Amino acid sequence: MSQPSTTAPRQLTEADVLHVAHLAQLDPTPQQITQYRAQLGSILAYVDRLGTLDLTNVEPMSTPLEATLDLAAPQAADAPTPPLPHAALLAMAPAISHEHYLRVPKVIGDGGAA
Repeated sequence: MSQPSTTAPRQLTEADVLHVAHLAQLDPTPQQITQYRAQLGSILAYVDRLGTLDLTNVEPMSTPLEATLDLAAPQAADAPTPPLPHAALLAMAPAISHEHYLRVPKVIGDGGAA
């Protein structure tokens, strides 16, 4: 493994955190800004650390699936099939409404969403 980088990671400013919060459509409190600044700094330091790894003898993968699947083995054909009958789909639903529609929880308004 190569030597760790001797340059110290750049410290995130409050403006950096507020910019990221704006992109994520967040409105953090001053306490959260301090918390996010530390958390984001740790993440960036870890990414910098990953950049110091010696990968000389590591063969690159084109996809993570290669590590978990035998791509040489035959796979199931990806061919269109007829859809399930409407009654079978409704039978799998947790709740139905008016005998034809799926009932889903309300997510807009006061449906209990966070």
